[in-house]
Amino acid sequence: MLLVDDEAHILRILSVKLEAAGYDVHTRGNGRLGLAEAVAWRPDLIVTDLTMPLMNGVEFSRALHADARLRDVPVIMLTSRSHAVDPELRELGNVRRFVSKPFSARELTAEVGRTLNA
Repeated sequence: MLLVDDEAHILRILSVKLEAAGYDVHTRGNGRLGLAEAVAWRPDLIVTDLTMPLMNGVEFSRALHADARLRDVPVIMLTSRSHAVDPELRELGNVRRFVSKPFSARELTAEVGRTLNA
């Protein structure tokens, strides 16, 4: 699994919780680095933030969807409650779930499990 978020504390907390749940986790701090890691590694699932510098979650998800090797990798998008989700993003087949911030690590771990088992 690949976690992509510009907030280091979120990456730390989620990677510890997800690794404790048995997942192999790689982390990157922005969409550009996340895309490079996804191309190199092809993760089973990606969790990313909507709002990031350099390449936001929308651009990141579109780039994943445009790559035939990554098109089917499911994405869970983290969003702030106040941020409206672009309707076009909902139409991309790779974005499977939206999780609003703030969220608990337990809640996200459950969403990861549901997404991988879907």
